[in-house]
Amino acid sequence: MASLMSFGDSMTVTAHVKDEVGDPVVGAIVKIWTDKDRYQGLARSPVYSYFEAETDTNGIAVLHFPCHSQEFQCCAYGKNYYREEGGRVYVKATLDYATWVVRLMEHKKDVYFTLRKKKNPIPMFASGLPIGFRLPAKQGSFGFDLKKHDWVSPHGKGEVADFSINYFEARMANGLFSCTGAVIFAGLDGAYVMKKNKSKAFWSVHEADTNAVYVQQFPFFYIPAVGNEQKVQRRDAINEDEYLVLRTRTKTDESSNIILANYSKIYAPFLVGGGFEFRESCFNPTQNDPNIEFDVMKNLFKNPHGALLP
Repeated sequence: MASLMSFGDSMTVTAHVKDEVGDPVVGAIVKIWTDKDRYQGLARSPVYSYFEAETDTNGIAVLHFPCHSQEFQCCAYGKNYYREEGGRVYVKATLDYATWVVRLMEHKKDVYFTLRKKKNPIPMFASGLPIGFRLPAKQGSFGFDLKKHDWVSPHGKGEVADFSINYFEARMANGLFSCTGAVIFAGLDGAYVMKKNKSKAFWSVHEADTNAVYVQQFPFFYIPAVGNEQKVQRRDAINEDEYLVLRTRTKTDESSNIILANYSKIYAPFLVGGGFEFRESCFNPTQNDPNIEFDVMKNLFKNPHGALLP
C-alpha cells in the first residue's frame, strides 16, 4: 500500500445510504472506482481500481483508497433495492506537470444515496420507439397499440388502440410546417401525469392509482421560429420531467362501472410533430393489475428499442 500511496494521495469517502422514507439502508454495497495509476487519465481506455464497503446499522459506509486523479465514480445498491449511480465526484487537487502526480487539496468527501425498493417487478411489453418512426400521414387520427408497439390497422400491425394521435400539419407562408393536435383516449380510457422520481434507476410509482382522475385529452402544438427575433413556440403532450400513467382497454358493466382495464406508463420525452417519439412505454397485459414496475430482465416485447428502465 505504501508504494501505491506514493503515487496517489489517500482519500476517505463516507457514504450515507437511506431509503425513500429516510430510513438507513443496512447492508447496502457502496462501490467506488478511480484511475488505477497516475497515467490512466491520459489513456484512451483507462483501467480502474475498484473499492467497496457495506453500510452499517446507520446506513453509513467508509472507504479509504488512493486517488490518482481529480475524480472518482461511485454507486450504491442492495438486496431488493435498485442500484443508484452517484456519477463523477470531483476533488480539489493540483497537478505536477513534470511528474503527472496529482496532489489532493482535500482528502475527505461525503456522498449521499437514496435507494428505491424493488417491490414486485413484473414482465411487461416495453420498448422505446425506433429512430425515424413517423406519423402515418400529415393529418388524421391514428390509433397506437402499446402491446404491439405500432399503429393500428391500416397503418401498422397494431390491433387495439390504447390511445390515438389527432394530428394536423400545415404549411406556413415561409414554407415551414406547423402542427397542432392532441393525444386522445376513448371511452373511459385515460391517463394522468406524474413527475419523474429523482432516482436515476426507477422514475415511476410502483402501481397506478386506480382512483385517480384519468384525463382523456393532452393537447400539443409546434410553431417554428420565423426570423431572427422569433422563438419556437411549442407545447408537448407532457414535459421532459414527467410521465404518463395510463388506463386503457376498459370495459364496463350495465351500470357503466369499470370491470376490466389494463395499466401502463409512458416516460417523456413524448413528442409529436412530423415524427413521433417517446422515451419508453411499459404495458401490463394482466387485466385489472395496476402494477407498472417493469422487470427489465423479463421483457415480453421481442425486439425492444433503446435502453429501458423499470
